[in-house]
Amino acid sequence: MGIIWLPSGGGGGEGSDECTLMLQDVPRGLKAITKDSDDEAREGTLNTETSATDTIVLSGETYMKFNPETKHWEKHTGSLVNRGAWTTRIGINGKALIPAGFHNGAGYVDQAVTNRGAWTSNVGMNGEVTVPEGYHNGSGKVSGPSVTQRGAVTAALNCGGSYTIPEGYHNGAGKVTANSLASQTNGNAGAADIISGRSSWVNGSKVVGSMADYRSTPTEIDAIRLNNSRFEVAVKAGCHGYSWAGNGYEYMSYAQVASAIGLSAGVIKKGVRIMNLIGTFEGYVPTATDLYLRGQNIANFTRYSNYGFPVFDVGQLTLTAANEQHAMQANFSLIGYNRLNFELYKTGWLGNTPYRSIAIQHTDGDLSSSVDLDSALNVQQTVSIDISALNISGSMAITFHRWKGYIYRIWLS
Repeated sequence: MGIIWLPSGGGGGEGSDECTLMLQDVPRGLKAITKDSDDEAREGTLNTETSATDTIVLSGETYMKFNPETKHWEKHTGSLVNRGAWTTRIGINGKALIPAGFHNGAGYVDQAVTNRGAWTSNVGMNGEVTVPEGYHNGSGKVSGPSVTQRGAVTAALNCGGSYTIPEGYHNGAGKVTANSLASQTNGNAGAADIISGRSSWVNGSKVVGSMADYRSTPTEIDAIRLNNSRFEVAVKAGCHGYSWAGNGYEYMSYAQVASAIGLSAGVIKKGVRIMNLIGTFEGYVPTATDLYLRGQNIANFTRYSNYGFPVFDVGQLTLTAANEQHAMQANFSLIGYNRLNFELYKTGWLGNTPYRSIAIQHTDGDLSSSVDLDSALNVQQTVSIDISALNISGSMAITFHRWKGYIYRIWLS
């Protein structure tokens, strides 16, 4: 930075030798003591006139400019847009407006024209084709359809038939003729093959039908039998086609069907009605929540640990006097249920009085629940264990402590 020395009124102090600014660094019209002014204030020689303006200096770039009015150097910022390598494309006979700004010389304006070369196409009779835009080298062509010479085309048609006339040139001597009726009605149907009241043409002759017509009303099937591992029915000879939902049908009475398949009230669950038969069978049918029901080991219970294992009789689980404790295990879920229920019949007690109960636990021993039994014997009753807090699934063990009797059903609720 230059130093301008302004001498004070007193003697002594620094002079030109201590300055670094030269007269050539001081704008014209301004005086200063500089290194080359011999300790005197002299007018500078720097020409500050410049043609630089903000609009010709790149946007974001700065420069210094002397203000002759304020006699100060001022910092300016350019506003000239930097276009860089600006490019554009024009169409045939087109033009493009080059935007104002700084261009770095790498941009360009080009023109894209598709080279079609020897472009060719075919056009149908009285047709037209659109020639694509682009450069064509003059050797392409558009070809019209070829015409086939057909001459005198002939054809023979049956009644209701049609003939497609081929494309091409016809000389006018061709013809289309109809075949004879006899040649168009070949058949071997007789009167018995045609419904009564209807007629047909067979080999050129009209035949009136005599077949029995049962289409106006459904008829009962004549007979039923089981033969050759299949269900066979006998219907009257004739035409059957009474409409039911768009299909022909005949019918069988409930009694016919039941007799043919051996259905009776004794094989139907009591109170259930099937084909006018009300069931009398009192068998036991498990529900989705049953684990065991009258001899049906639905949960597949097996022996658990070293405890006694209940006897799986025909219609019950039997707890014998051979063991004070009986247990069994199976995989099932308690999730979503509140009670595990037992339909049972107690016939006596085993061992000491405490712990006459039924218990359930996860086989890993983490969670369990139980219910104590009352003192009633020789009475069929239902006992329930509260399982609402268990909410588990997997391998479960059920233990029967110090009583004997029978269990008819185990289920969740």
